[in-house]
Amino acid sequence: MSLFDLPRILLDAAFLDVIELNPVRSQTAFEKGLQKSLESEEEANQSTGRFARMRSRIAKLVRSLTASSVPLALIDSEPAWIAGTKNQENALRPVYRSYPRQSAWIDAATLDLLAVSAAKFSLFYTPVLLLRWLQCNQRIKRTFKKSFRIYLRTYGIYIAGRYWLKKSRPGCVILSNDHVGTYCALNQAAQDEGIPTVYIQHACVAAHFPTLKFDYALLDGRDAFDKYGTSTRTKVFLTGIAKYDHTQRVETCLSLSGDGQGSAIGVCFNLLDDFQYTTRMLEQLRSDFAGRKILARLHPATPPSHREAVGQLCADLDICISDSRAEDSFGFLARVGVLVCGASSIVLEAALMGVPSVLHYSSEIGDVYGFVKQGLSRHAKSLDAIAREIDDLDHQPRRVLAEKAEYFCAGCGQADRPAAATLAADLIAHLCQATEPSGWRKTDDSYYEWKAEGEEG
Repeated sequence: MSLFDLPRILLDAAFLDVIELNPVRSQTAFEKGLQKSLESEEEANQSTGRFARMRSRIAKLVRSLTASSVPLALIDSEPAWIAGTKNQENALRPVYRSYPRQSAWIDAATLDLLAVSAAKFSLFYTPVLLLRWLQCNQRIKRTFKKSFRIYLRTYGIYIAGRYWLKKSRPGCVILSNDHVGTYCALNQAAQDEGIPTVYIQHACVAAHFPTLKFDYALLDGRDAFDKYGTSTRTKVFLTGIAKYDHTQRVETCLSLSGDGQGSAIGVCFNLLDDFQYTTRMLEQLRSDFAGRKILARLHPATPPSHREAVGQLCADLDICISDSRAEDSFGFLARVGVLVCGASSIVLEAALMGVPSVLHYSSEIGDVYGFVKQGLSRHAKSLDAIAREIDDLDHQPRRVLAEKAEYFCAGCGQADRPAAATLAADLIAHLCQATEPSGWRKTDDSYYEWKAEGEEG
């Protein structure tokens, strides 16, 4: 690898479709969630000031001129695990630990170093991006107002990432995000270098998620495959959820038969739930369950001002708080007997823990994950209907939850099946060694499912 390789990479970057590589910024289905994320960013920006942000960007550009093109030494022919958020780390870390050989772990700090190195390239693609803007329809053009810098940064991430991978040559690149520009650009960079890419889910997916563009996908279950649809370029394995392997609570919960009465109520809020809705929900629950313990949990990306206001509200209502930035979802679920939330993948995790749930939506987003449709959760059409559902769930058996969760989490009801992390790590090891894994059967729908030795298929 030498600087003589750089011109070809720079030329390839000019033909990137950075709009397609940023579906969370450019696709209509992501607009509501994106708007809430942007509100959090804008609140942070207001605390620093415009000139301070400008100085920071100039300083980053200056640092970029001398930044290393190799933010972390990767291991030749071994996996490179990329986890830029806590949720992604939770998804990948169990598989990483089960992998039989030493490999490279790329965290948020390493990605920040890559972004610094990328800054010097991004700036020069401004004319290319403006030309791309001229070719866009009016809806896409409107996204440039909030996302111009993100689109521009994608060029730099692709160039810096591809240059890095060309010098290091890992056996494969493993990602846990399919719709944010940084990860989509790194996926494209690896594929353009002939390095296989692997996708592992970090949460449940909705039907509006983009088509898989990875070489391999280790999906949670049949639900994810049905929503992504068949991809001609992606080989799909249903491995289950590795981050669930560590907990055994479901074994005891499966024997429960309606002894949830009086247990704590967990309430989760996502970025679409504003403070007014949060207030109404918590006040309603406290009124309906005056003597029952309630735990409230906010999304990790909740804006600081919202988090502070909810904290004061909970103190006034004698409601405990679970900090999602410090306590993982399984730790939280281990402390509650029933869950109340909106559209959130924590419903699946609750079912696997034997915790029943009630869904109430603060917006028209609805049952995007299909939990109500598949019978994994109850739907309360109004706030005052939540109490009736909870009272009924307190007397319902829990075993049915894990049984219904099989559609979302492959193998969760099979006691003799290897752990999801073990299956995923073994697949990745075979991929890096270019050998065929054993124990997997290709179905008529073109995905691969695990079949125990001697099991008919």
